[in-house]
Formats: sequence, C-alpha cells, structure tokens
Amino acid sequence: MKRTPLKRKTRLKRKKPLSKRAKKQKNPYSSYWKNQAVEAFMAQYRGKPCEVCRTLGVHNRYMTCAHHLIAQGRASKYKCEPMNVIVLCPAHHKWDQHLAAHSDNPLAVERFLRWMETHKPEQTAWWLEHEHDKTIAKINWKELCDFLTNTGAS
Repeated sequence: MKRTPLKRKTRLKRKKPLSKRAKKQKNPYSSYWKNQAVEAFMAQYRGKPCEVCRTLGVHNRYMTCAHHLIAQGRASKYKCEPMNVIVLCPAHHKWDQHLAAHSDNPLAVERFLRWMETHKPEQTAWWLEHEHDKTIAKINWKELCDFLTNTGAS
C-alpha cells in the first residue's frame, strides 16, 4: 500500500516518546534533580577537617562526612541547608564511645549535644528551633542544583 503525501506528512510530525530519564530531567521537582542538588551541596563538605577533632587540637581529614542535624528523611527542605550540616570524622559521627552523634552509647550522644551547645551555639539554636518542623515544602531541585553548581557551592 502506497502512502499519500498527506499521510506521509502526519507521520513525520509524530514525536518519539520521551525516555524515563528525559521525563525526570524535564521535571524540576523530580528525584533526578534532587539527587543532583544534594550531591552538589555535599561536595562542598568533602575533605574538610572534623569539627570536633579540630576543637580537640587534632586535624583529622580522613574520610570526613557531613552529618545532618535534622535527619534527611524527616524534613527534606533542610537537606541542603548549611545550618543543618556539621563535618565529622567517622569516629565522632558514629563509632566513638565518648562523643559521637549516632553512637550506641546514649552518654556519647549527650556529650555530642553538650559539645554542640558549647562550640556551635548559633547552629544549636537553629537546630532546636527547627527540629520538630515537619511542614512539607515543594522544592525546585533543578533551580537549586543550577545555583549550587554555578556559584561553586559557596
């Protein structure tokens, strides 16, 4: 069966459906842009010395990570908030039995809270003010990602 010129024209105008990734990239609120923004934000904290070690006089840069004061799953709007992040080494993040943010020892967690109150009073005040905030905010992750990557995440 031979196509008429009219049928040929309409056939050429049809667009190919977007792939799953292309659909996610088109939506500025998607998980694709959320992951990109969080990665760009966290990159600025890699390789910095542990803040607890620094106050103790030890400059530990080995495998430091960013500890979120308000858990990432509890309030996504604070994922990329600088006041919500403190740089810790693995020992002071989880493993130290004397002072650690996520230790199994409740006394170590309590000592971490006291350390925060002493050495980071503004950040502690922000943390306590926003700790129970569970309001859901719709974040334009693509815009945030563009901002973080264009400004050098500073």
